[in-house]
Amino acid sequence: MNLFELFVTACVVFIILCAVIPVVQLSVKSSREAAKEREKQAQAAAREAANKRKADEAAVARQAREEERQRKQTAKLEQARQLAEYNERALQAEKELRAMRQADKAKPKAAKLEPEPPVAQLRKQAAKPQQQTATAPETFAVSCMLAKKYADNKQEISGKAFTITEKLDGVRCIAHMEAGRVELYARSGKRIEGLTEIENALAALHLEGVLDGELLIKGRGVLPSKEEYKQTCAIVRTSGKKTGIVYHVFDVLPLADYRARRSTIPYSKRRAALERIKAAAPYVEIVPVLYSGTDTAQIEKQLQQQREAHHEGIMINLNDAPYSFARSACLLKYKIMSDCDLRIVALNPGTGSHADMLGSLSLEYKGGIVRVGAGIPNATRRAIWANPAAYIGRVVTVQYFEETQDKRGQKSLRFPVFKELREIGKAVSYA
Repeated sequence: MNLFELFVTACVVFIILCAVIPVVQLSVKSSREAAKEREKQAQAAAREAANKRKADEAAVARQAREEERQRKQTAKLEQARQLAEYNERALQAEKELRAMRQADKAKPKAAKLEPEPPVAQLRKQAAKPQQQTATAPETFAVSCMLAKKYADNKQEISGKAFTITEKLDGVRCIAHMEAGRVELYARSGKRIEGLTEIENALAALHLEGVLDGELLIKGRGVLPSKEEYKQTCAIVRTSGKKTGIVYHVFDVLPLADYRARRSTIPYSKRRAALERIKAAAPYVEIVPVLYSGTDTAQIEKQLQQQREAHHEGIMINLNDAPYSFARSACLLKYKIMSDCDLRIVALNPGTGSHADMLGSLSLEYKGGIVRVGAGIPNATRRAIWANPAAYIGRVVTVQYFEETQDKRGQKSLRFPVFKELREIGKAVSYA
């Protein structure tokens, strides 16, 4: 290639470079501007997302505040409802207490009973027309056998024959049957009237004697024992005719023994007499025997079966023991959990989830103080804390596992749990 051709080639290359370089520069500039634009768009999108997130968080916070406000308002309404309910029940209890006191004042005093010699068995007698018009029997005074706790009297069972039955949680009832008449009495001695179905069923048995048992609603076993007891009381305490109640009989005595307030008939013979009584279902039932013998292992076994059935516990009767007209170790009760009615002497503030409401109750127990916080519904905690003066001195039912004692001999309760606030006027009870 000569010099001229080389020159021409160089010129051509130069011209091409002059044309290409601006195009490349323009392309690079465009790419940079596009990248900046994309970065701006990404930043705008990020800001928008952040703003939306903040708006969502604010909305959630507003909703949470509104829900909290509604919850507090609902709690206040529930507290007001609970207070109204407690006040209404308290007023009703006071009315019933005044009525009972007035009735007791108006009731004539029972005539003094002359003791009669004990008899060996029940006197059965056919219902004859002339007996229906016989002279009314003398005034009947009520007394019944009460059980002691098995946990405190296990030694009473050692080496002895005993009979186990279910512990019923109903209304104690003594049936007085004499001269063709049937009268039902509560443990307090007050006449229970209006249970004509039970009275007629007992009259049809043509017996003379005294039956001891519990009143419970029909169809028991569906509800927990506590609810069965409440429904039973609601029916028994009403005026007029009462229906839907069954009399569960677990003991029997001759009239002479009952009037004399002493008996030599052992439980085994009383139980045999009870088994011979003709069934009067569906209004009268004989409480069945769960076990009879000397095997103490059966006590825990039968208690476990009652626990699985959601019943209250068992009763242990010493087979060779007579009927006692007081609390006796010849009859022992073994509950799944024991309970007692104790008086409120102080209120303790709550902490944590129970802040600004009742934390626990200080209850008087056999000269000491037991603090109970478990089992108290929050609505009850708020109601008590809002009006402490209305609750100091009131009685509550406490359920517990067993009684304990420290080195100084001070008694207390193990695993106490609040069960319910009792009506105004309810007395303290450790039994």
